[in-house]
Amino acid sequence: MGRAFEHYIAQVEGEIWGVFVTNDNRKVSVRKWDFAGSRWKKLESLGDKCLYVSRAGMFAETCGVISGMENKIYFNKFRGKSGVLYSLATRMYHSIEGGFASRYAYGLTHMEHGTWIK
Repeated sequence: MGRAFEHYIAQVEGEIWGVFVTNDNRKVSVRKWDFAGSRWKKLESLGDKCLYVSRAGMFAETCGVISGMENKIYFNKFRGKSGVLYSLATRMYHSIEGGFASRYAYGLTHMEHGTWIK
């Protein structure tokens, strides 16, 4: 994992999960804390979970019942007026409205004081 440019931490079903966005190419990594080994272990999938991430905090929801929302990270980032998510399945950023997909977050705007409400 490269140096983290952005990082977010939350408790998910009794585990500590972290989302790390690297400075080099804005790549996203999701990890869970291994208390026994005192280190972060990479998660390849969120399963039926989706994560809502902002600088004010992060939380997880079970999204498997809503087709297409699972295994994604919803940031408070935008491309134009469309919100942006990151899919762990494709390892790419996508606009919620469609029409945009990129491996990098370059050119996206970030809502500094935005937050998700559960």
